[in-house]
Amino acid sequence: PGSAEISGLNLDVRRAETILQGCLALPEHAGQVVIGSKGAMVKSITQETGARIDVRGDVALIGGSPTHVSRARARVEELIRDFRTDSVRPPIGRLRQAIGAGGVGGQTLKQAQALFPDVAFRVEHGRIVVRGNSRRVQEAVEELHRML
Repeated sequence: PGSAEISGLNLDVRRAETILQGCLALPEHAGQVVIGSKGAMVKSITQETGARIDVRGDVALIGGSPTHVSRARARVEELIRDFRTDSVRPPIGRLRQAIGAGGVGGQTLKQAQALFPDVAFRVEHGRIVVRGNSRRVQEAVEELHRML
């Protein structure tokens, strides 16, 4: 006995209570929301629940004790409930401030990411695309409009 890797999720098999509870299918692009900005959301869920989470595209693998897995599954399901995508096109004069040079994140985008860590932001074709829980996406879009 030692550690085992199941579909990229490392589990310590020396601890009998550590098990893989299975996979949770995610809506398209919802993996970004579960991971969060720079992995912040998945780290938060891991610390909060004690479970291990590995997001692979549109699938979340959750491992740990049954209690930890149950808590993590509930938290992930809460994040993706009513999943929605919206976007904001910054005015031409504010484009660089909003999305930065080359679309890598200007001041406005960075402020929005800090205010809404549970929402995924991405720059696509001169627009700020916002993905996450419907209520939080609406709040983020409204805030982006205020900032711009």
